[in-house]
Amino acid sequence: MSREEAKHVLQKAFDRLGFKIPLVPFELFYAGFHFFQDTEVVYGFGLLDGKKRHLYDSQGVMIQASILLDKKAYVYEEEEKQWHVAKIYKQKNKKGQLKVWHRFQPCGQPKHVKHSMYFFNPMDVPESTMDLMKQMSGYDFH
Repeated sequence: MSREEAKHVLQKAFDRLGFKIPLVPFELFYAGFHFFQDTEVVYGFGLLDGKKRHLYDSQGVMIQASILLDKKAYVYEEEEKQWHVAKIYKQKNKKGQLKVWHRFQPCGQPKHVKHSMYFFNPMDVPESTMDLMKQMSGYDFH
């Protein structure tokens, strides 16, 4: 995927979340985006908004971008200590235009997939969540 295509997907992710493009360099988001192009599944860790639409902070943008690229997305909601999976909905309106949206629905703990990516804020992750990520992936994120 070209840099311009990646920028388009990231801009769409920001728009869907109602976020403005951040002042931090686009390169920081592009670097993460570049890594998950070939992944099958993404895992996010953090807090979901009240309507179960997105994760807060930058990991939410990356999860949204992965959903736009048809990746399977799981989120571990740290307050609830509950896994959620992105459920995709599609509906045509009266004009025949397709509307696509998602909500995160509770699910069991997913299995780690070889081609996967983890998104989390290392400054905010509780120790118990770090242990869960290590248990799933076999990698120590500390």
